[in-house]
Amino acid sequence: IESCRHAARILDVSDIGQYDWHGGQILLCTNPTTHVDHVVLVDFDITMQTYEEGDTCYVQNYDGVLQFFLDQDESAFDTGL
Repeated sequence: IESCRHAARILDVSDIGQYDWHGGQILLCTNPTTHVDHVVLVDFDITMQTYEEGDTCYVQNYDGVLQFFLDQDESAFDTGL
């Protein structure tokens, strides 16, 4: 899903590391009018952001999101959204 990829990339560029990606954090829905898929990321309980400009947390959110999608089957997605 393109919007999920963009959201994960924004987290990476912003140096925000999400450490516990799981299925309950990614809400996927399709706009009934435009038929465009959208993703909402929730539950950022275990995150880290560095304070010093030269330090980075080196968490690859893209990899966490990709692994979530690779591990799922059709039953993981709520089609009623």
